[in-house]
Amino acid sequence: MKKMLALIAILLISISVYAIDTSLTFGIQNSTINLKQQGQFYIDITLTQPIGNLNIYGNYRNEMNLSRLQPLRFAPKQDYFTVGASYDTGFVTIRAEHMCMHPVVSQSRWFGLQGGYTRFEITLGD
Repeated sequence: MKKMLALIAILLISISVYAIDTSLTFGIQNSTINLKQQGQFYIDITLTQPIGNLNIYGNYRNEMNLSRLQPLRFAPKQDYFTVGASYDTGFVTIRAEHMCMHPVVSQSRWFGLQGGYTRFEITLGD
């Protein structure tokens, strides 16, 4: 819960800073990966800083379920972190991005996905 409050505080501060585009999404999903049910609810926070043709961005996503132990509270299940930058010349876009997945450890049990990627892309055209 403290992590969620800290992220919401960062989100509110970033909204007040000029030129940082911010979005906050709450949602419900039905997702299964490798025969494991993912979190039913999610929160998604995206920060984007455009500087001319350069675009720097970051995203945090947390999937959660309702807690079985405490009614009306959420139990985090999975975290996703994405950071990247892209440079667009109008015809060529160059992008570098890193994403990592981290399961949330709950009561000494480890469940969820762990892994990620780092990629570099060149896109020609619009």
